[in-house]
Amino acid sequence: MFQVRRLLLLATMVLTALTLSAGTASAQLEVLEEGGEHCSPVSIVGHTVSGGCHVEYRSESHFPLVVYTPSPVVVGRCNWHFEAQIGEDGAGYVTEAIFSNEDPPGDPSCTRAPCDEDGPEGDSAMIPWPLTVAEDPAGGESFEMELCARTVSAGEGGAQIRCELHLPFSQRVGTHDHEIGRANSEFFCEAAPVFSVRNVHLINEVPAAESTEDIDLVRNPGMEVVEEDGGHCPPVSVVAHDVTGGCHVEYRSEAHVPMVAYIPSPVVFMACRWHFAARIGEDGAGYVTAASFSDEAPPGNPPCTRAPCDEDGPTGASAMVPWPLHIEEENVSQESLEMEFCMRTIASGEDGAQTRCQLHLPVNQQLGSHDHEIGAVNSEYFCEVASFPTSLRNMHFINEAPGAQSTEDIELIH
Repeated sequence: MFQVRRLLLLATMVLTALTLSAGTASAQLEVLEEGGEHCSPVSIVGHTVSGGCHVEYRSESHFPLVVYTPSPVVVGRCNWHFEAQIGEDGAGYVTEAIFSNEDPPGDPSCTRAPCDEDGPEGDSAMIPWPLTVAEDPAGGESFEMELCARTVSAGEGGAQIRCELHLPFSQRVGTHDHEIGRANSEFFCEAAPVFSVRNVHLINEVPAAESTEDIDLVRNPGMEVVEEDGGHCPPVSVVAHDVTGGCHVEYRSEAHVPMVAYIPSPVVFMACRWHFAARIGEDGAGYVTAASFSDEAPPGNPPCTRAPCDEDGPTGASAMVPWPLHIEEENVSQESLEMEFCMRTIASGEDGAQTRCQLHLPVNQQLGSHDHEIGAVNSEYFCEVASFPTSLRNMHFINEAPGAQSTEDIELIH
């Protein structure tokens, strides 16, 4: 029962960040050409990249490459230049890269070049390298890229240094020019923490003869949940196990949902029909306030043997309803629902063994109506947090309940 409308608002920068507890919804980043045209999606076949908007960045000075052995040792200083194609969603690839000695040369000098062959296991090390412009959870924007450098003196098969860098990405005030990294800094390789790069500071201003296209980062204001008549859903709050605020929704499964344990082969140990009610705030965050797992005719095979947890865990961790949920925009055409739940074994009573699960499900609008579906038929979704590999199959929820159980309606506005 969501009707999705997309209201694009030009602002500065930001990509999405997703949480499971009631929090603030974030905006959807869109990368546009400077003139306002959308950057096309980026695709890759082999090592050939197509689509996207073209950008170039260069360093303002030599970057020291540091190895901790365990004390820090600078093994080379290089100037960097790279080109990339970036799509509207902020994802793209580095398509050209140069590590060089520019006058005056670094001390020690640059001794690395981009990797020109894949790794020993066939994993990709050659250009193109993936990159993403994203919202940093701590605030601001970030530029995440992978790179691979080899030792120049050893030739094409030289030892490789692979690095995944997470760099701040900022706009220069009063211009369209962007800066990546910052002076007087040290950024460690996330995949190889014994390596770091210091003083990473890249700009997209190059000499006129090499002038590069420019891009703008545009912020979609983010998803808002409103009542069907347009009234805003108030913020959701929870005190102990009492939830207030938000808009009320209900969902039920269209069929029994098999639950599967991988031990190690998949074993279906029960199949239940689901019904849950929730309160969702304007920012998409809320809580499941009531849940039931049941056998409806014909019963599941094997039958439903679980009920919602009715006491907290042995360490005091919350397991009882309310359970956190969050509806979020995943990209410009897809929404998702993240939710947590906890089941206990009925036969062993209130303190029965608990199965906890965190699910990530697609949300889709039914064409021609306000009704929405969560999950999909012929599907399998794995619990992202569970004590052993667990999945649920054919999870398909609708918010059309029988007349007596009819639920209020909400819309998602973008």
